[in-house]
Amino acid sequence: SPRTAKTADTSTLLDVQDLFARFPIRSGLLQRTTRWFDAVGGVSFQVARGQTLALVGESGCGKTTTGKAIVQLLRTQAQIAGKALLEGQDLFSMSGGVLQAARRKVQIIFQDPFASLNPRMRVYELLEEGLMALHPEMDSAARRQRIEQLTDQVGLRRDALGRWPHEFSGGQRQRIAIARALAVQPELIVCDEPTSALDVSVQAQILNLLRALQSELGVSYLFITHNIGVVEYIADRVAVMRAGRIEEQGPCDAVLGSPQRDYTRSLLAAVPRLQAGA
Repeated sequence: SPRTAKTADTSTLLDVQDLFARFPIRSGLLQRTTRWFDAVGGVSFQVARGQTLALVGESGCGKTTTGKAIVQLLRTQAQIAGKALLEGQDLFSMSGGVLQAARRKVQIIFQDPFASLNPRMRVYELLEEGLMALHPEMDSAARRQRIEQLTDQVGLRRDALGRWPHEFSGGQRQRIAIARALAVQPELIVCDEPTSALDVSVQAQILNLLRALQSELGVSYLFITHNIGVVEYIADRVAVMRAGRIEEQGPCDAVLGSPQRDYTRSLLAAVPRLQAGA
């Protein structure tokens, strides 16, 4: 399909080209690789600066694998082919200091806010950890200032910083996870089903927060979800994924308003739509 013409304000931040991901299937006493499972079979899409691309599909379609590959979480587990160009530089071919610099630019928020936060660290330490690793030039006073600013931005009270993750609700924990992702001032955040473990009223609060942060900070999102109902609320563009491939993609209004593929129509027919006023 032809590339859409770029405009000055929405240039491409991430350009994924022909991404493949395959996992070894091991068997026998020696755990030798006997065959491969192709989780992602050649997907291409772009995420524009300051915009959201929703990657939508049913469980097991490869959307989370796609997100994790981009955030470099599968380097030792899977064979990755293709390119993920961040500002023109291929994330998959980076190593050493260049990769470390890129890690500041790309962060991830996981589905389960209970599993993704270390229970043995207070909230302050959780937020400080990434800053210390990726911004070693910051002193403790600068880190504290940044952490207090983040706490305000994600709608947590300052006294949350001295508490432990288990003291918070799921929605509050997800706010902590969002703050942790934002700490190093990334340009792209992969949001992997960030609201699906939360109840509906809290989902709307987190979606509102993500939208507000995007307009305030200009951050881009790759928003992975199985719920097409949240897509029209959060996304500028949508890519519908099925069995490791992209079925169709385009502007949100076009794909949701007049889907071209039967698969997309069936996804749309199956969900209650989230009202924007929620």
